[in-house]
Order: sequence, then structure tokens, then C-alpha cells
Amino acid sequence: MHIVLDRQTRKVIFLDHTPSASPRSAKEVYPAYDERSMEIGWTDRLNLPAYFTVDDAGRIRELSLREALKAGQFELGPEHKLEGGGIVPKTRAELVRDGVVNLDEMKKGAIDYYSALAFARRSELIPEYKLQNASLGVYEDSVAADYRETVKAFRNEFHRIKERIEKAKKVEEIEGIEEQFPKAIKSAAKHPDTSKAVAREPEPGRSAAKQTEPTKPATKERDSPPAKGKKEDRKK
Repeated sequence: MHIVLDRQTRKVIFLDHTPSASPRSAKEVYPAYDERSMEIGWTDRLNLPAYFTVDDAGRIRELSLREALKAGQFELGPEHKLEGGGIVPKTRAELVRDGVVNLDEMKKGAIDYYSALAFARRSELIPEYKLQNASLGVYEDSVAADYRETVKAFRNEFHRIKERIEKAKKVEEIEGIEEQFPKAIKSAAKHPDTSKAVAREPEPGRSAAKQTEPTKPATKERDSPPAKGKKEDRKK
């Protein structure tokens, strides 16, 4: 393969894909070749590398990304860097250090991230329609209270994180934050009655009569005596 380049702009003028075991003369490859304004290169490869140069012997030599960047063959955006032979995003600390973003912008982005994360995690535990049903009185008071306690826990954890972000003086302080959003529904009752089933809201196309389930998350935290024991006490 031969290639003819403009000496000044380095743009390709002519490309000859004809296989060749050794370099051919410039005029043979490109009859209009002008040595003053053009340069010819050869390689035994079938394809040109992404970044290359033509050495003094007229051979095409592949360039590393660092060499190509130095030669001006591509531009690296301010949010990226060369690392390990590849192009990778800069860390948040490097973005602040290099003036790409400032600490205030980083704080705002972090607060928005944790706000969205809190909403997503809460929705996994308690979907929006269940909160609406609880506010309409579809569930028992204890279930609605548990939902309110869980929402409160998410809100408190978000505000704890937000306060730490706002007080941060360095990016490392923001990156060191570990969220502790609830992983299960919180219990609001001290001595709940776990003997009752919780009525579930009807799902589309299904009867409400069969949709009941025990208060499974609550039974792990509640230690009140069984319902049978309560009845025996009333007889006494």
C-alpha cells in the first residue's frame, strides 16, 4: 500500500491499495507526484493505522496515542486524559484541579445525584401508587405509618448527605460520602399486632378478594405476643 500526502496539511492526496512487497517509485504510484509539495509513504499492511507518520525511509509507521496527540493528529477534550494506552475520563478531583468545573458545580451535581438515588431507592421499596393508596386509607393505619416512617428515613438520610456535600472543602470529601438509604420498610409501631393480614390494593384484571399478604417486613422487627395470647388474657 502507498499513500501520497500534502507536506503542509498532511491531508491524503492519493491512496493506492495495490499490495507491494517493497516501496515503488513515487511517479509509478502517482504520476502527478511533486516532491516539493508532496510526500509518499509505503507499508506492507492492508490497512492504514488510525495515526501514523512517514519516516525518513519512506515507510509508514504507526503512532501511539501519546505520539499522535503530540503531533497534533487529534485533540483531547478537557474532560479526558491519556492513561494506560487509552483515552479515559478524568476524575472529579482532576476536573476541579484543571479548572474544567468548579467545586460548586461539583456539589450541585452530587446533590442532584443523591436526590435522584433516594427517589429511585424509595420507589423500589414503596412504589408511588402505594403511597397514594396509603394516603387514601386503602391500607391499615399501621401500614400507612410504616410507609411514612420509611419516607422520613429517606428524607433524613438525603439531608444528612446534602449537608456534608455543602460543607465539603475538597472533592475528596464529596467522593468519600457513603449513602445509607433504607434497604427495608421501617416500622413505626412499638407493639404491633402481627396476626392480621394486610389488604393489598386491587391490581388490574384481578380480584381484590384474594390479594392479601402478611406484614412480612414488620415481623422481623416486632416482638409482640401472638394474637392467641391476647385472647386468653381477655378471658381472665
